[in-house]
Amino acid sequence: MVKSCNCMDLVDTTLSHYGARVGRMYNMKTGQAYPHFVVESVVKLKRGLKPPNLVASYCPWCGKRYDMGDEVKSNG
Repeated sequence: MVKSCNCMDLVDTTLSHYGARVGRMYNMKTGQAYPHFVVESVVKLKRGLKPPNLVASYCPWCGKRYDMGDEVKSNG
């Protein structure tokens, strides 16, 4: 697994006292781990419609930019 920083490990250490850890998403091409943010609907959506996944391009704790590879493209 490729790591840009060790912030998730540091946060996991703190959360371990509560029996919890940061959820992770992985880029299968690069092996990079990203924090997993849960996006939930606050209104009832049409059948089959669901909110998009949210992937951070920077570490939310230290601000270091993640190497996104070719998988994630900006929408402008």
